[in-house]
Parts: sequence; structure tokens; C-alpha cells
Amino acid sequence: MIKVLIVGGGDGGVLREVLKHDEVETVTQVEIDEKVVEVCKKYFPTMACQYNHPKLRLHFQDGIEFVKNSKNMFDIIINDCTDRDLQDESSGSNPLFQLPYWKNLKQALRPGGIIIQQEESVFFHLDLIKKGFEMCRSLFPVVNYASAYIPSFCGGQGFRLCSSNPDVDFKEPIHKWSFEERKKRSLRYYNQNVHKAAFVLPEFADQALYPEDDFNKQ
Repeated sequence: MIKVLIVGGGDGGVLREVLKHDEVETVTQVEIDEKVVEVCKKYFPTMACQYNHPKLRLHFQDGIEFVKNSKNMFDIIINDCTDRDLQDESSGSNPLFQLPYWKNLKQALRPGGIIIQQEESVFFHLDLIKKGFEMCRSLFPVVNYASAYIPSFCGGQGFRLCSSNPDVDFKEPIHKWSFEERKKRSLRYYNQNVHKAAFVLPEFADQALYPEDDFNKQ
């Protein structure tokens, strides 16, 4: 069974989607601002709809400190934080994108675990993405980039995926749910074809992020 950690994500959307997977045993969520959860439960009830789920362990505290004190505990860690401040590296959620925190994330993983964090768009901040890739490649054997269509994010929303298991193939979906199974889980965006397409990059981004192994052409 799988143990998941969500850092941030007070709107409840990631929690809702994680709990659609039956193999998840527990979800630990660490949100720094209790008011975010309260507001989202009131005004976005279809998103913040799983805060009473018995598998949830909810903590209101600093995610950086929580991760620092977690050792070999989680199979999946999802960072769902606010965007970094491009003007001041020490402010806001910027520490969640920096090496000390990612070293602690690595030690919080169980063997073979994975980490997902939102990332910038390749159309606007490719240099930042490359910098994050270089940092994560010093820690993990597998580092990939995926993207999704998010109407409120000009240029789309990116994701950085890392694994301590060198045999992980993020491109290949583990679950290939039928139409009925997808309906049962109330999936409105995700399916196995969307999963595979998320890793296909424009050529300029492919060359920048995968200059050695040419990831998208394997």
C-alpha cells in the first residue's frame, strides 16, 4: 500500500485526485495556512470535498520543517505550493525549490519513491526549469518534465517528476483504465493518452532538457 505526502495543496484538489487511487493507504497533508482550507471548503466545495476522508492526516504547519523531520516515510511526495518569487530567492515558497529542501525530500522517501512538483512553462522560463533539472539530477537517477493544459496558466502548467528508482518510466501509465473505470472515478481530464502526451515536448525544450538521452525520441 502507498503512503502519500502532500505539501501545500490547501484547495483540496490534489487530495481529491490522490484518493481516487484505491492502493493509497494514507495521505498526509501539510498546509501552512489553516484559513486556506476553511475558505476553500466554503467556496470551492467540489474541490475541497475530501477533508473528512478517513485516510487523511492533516497538519497545519510549515512543510519545510515537517519534511526535515520525516525519514523514510513516504512513497509519493507531491509539492503543491505557490509559485516562486522570481525577484527574491529567499521569499515566499522559493525555499521549496532549493537544494536543502530537496535533500530532505529525498530522505523522506521510502526506497523507489517519487516526487512531483509544479514547474514553470517551457515557453517562458526554460532556464529556471533547466536549473531545477540540474539540481535534481544531482540527487535522483530519473528526472522528467511533463505539462498540462491549465486555462488560468498562460503557456500551460509544468511538472517536475523525480524518482529514486532508476527503472521508473514516467511516460508509461501504470493504470490503463477503461471508459467505465474512468467514469467511476469522475475523471474529467486524465486518461492514458493524456498521460503519455504530457511528456512530449517541443523540440527546443526537448533539446534543452534532454541533450544526452533525447527523452522524447526513445
